[in-house]
Amino acid sequence: SFRKGKSPAEISAGSFVLPKFRQIGLICEISQRPFLVLLSKLCYTGFETTSYGKHKMDKYTVNHQYFGHTLFREGQEQLIDSILARQDSFGIMPTGGGKSVCYQIPALLLPGLTLVISPLISLMKDQVSALHDAGISAAYWNSSMDLQEFQWVRDGVRAGEYKLLYIAPERLDNDAFLALMQTQE
Repeated sequence: SFRKGKSPAEISAGSFVLPKFRQIGLICEISQRPFLVLLSKLCYTGFETTSYGKHKMDKYTVNHQYFGHTLFREGQEQLIDSILARQDSFGIMPTGGGKSVCYQIPALLLPGLTLVISPLISLMKDQVSALHDAGISAAYWNSSMDLQEFQWVRDGVRAGEYKLLYIAPERLDNDAFLALMQTQE
């Protein structure tokens, strides 16, 4: 939700305000029952097609090429279209309902980094592993990592190597992390 008196670029995530995120999409998966919150005004003006990989793609091509699906499930295409149209979007889907594709496809079609916020470390690891298996550049940043892993991911973010970055909610309370996110164009 937007905080009263704040510009659309200042989005409330729990008790945190994320100022001036331009090319960063924000996804929240809260508590043990993940749901999808997509705030597309955080995304820089993107395009409905991209040249991620070697060829120009649209949402159907990305869905098939990277995720192996020829059709969208109920509600997925509407959420994806809403994000690509840069509209704030909110979707509630059951476990196994295909929430992840609703932010992963736009992450590949829009420029910049998409930030995925989840308190579930095992979910982060599983999703990043699946994205890597599909040939998508992604990383996670959480308390299970040692210093060398933090530095490796931080350097990858600085170099623009990732399309998706999964973080724990408490990362939003870290000044160094927020400063790093401010450097993203």
